[in-house]
Amino acid sequence: MNVEDLHDDHLMWADLVFVSAMSVQKESVKEVIARCRAAGVRIVAGGPLFTTEYETFGDVDHLVLNEAEITLPRFLEDYQNGDAGRFYTTDQWQTYGRHPSRPGG
Repeated sequence: MNVEDLHDDHLMWADLVFVSAMSVQKESVKEVIARCRAAGVRIVAGGPLFTTEYETFGDVDHLVLNEAEITLPRFLEDYQNGDAGRFYTTDQWQTYGRHPSRPGG
């Protein structure tokens, strides 16, 4: 929504809607969630708002919390296998650094 407004035809096209938000976007994200619910589209949420206040969002289907680089692949695999759960979380931190197969990093 930073690039383009959310339109109903976007929701009708989607199998899943991925939402990420910070606490200052809480009211806006509630509106997006309500629109997704009304359209019957499953919601996957993550980011700082959902990681700290996940219990506030009982109408979100799947919560991909903490480090998405770690938790999102788990969710996607489960979703592909028809077995997606509600919570995906980790206590690990994503590390970034030099890639061993690339010269110079």
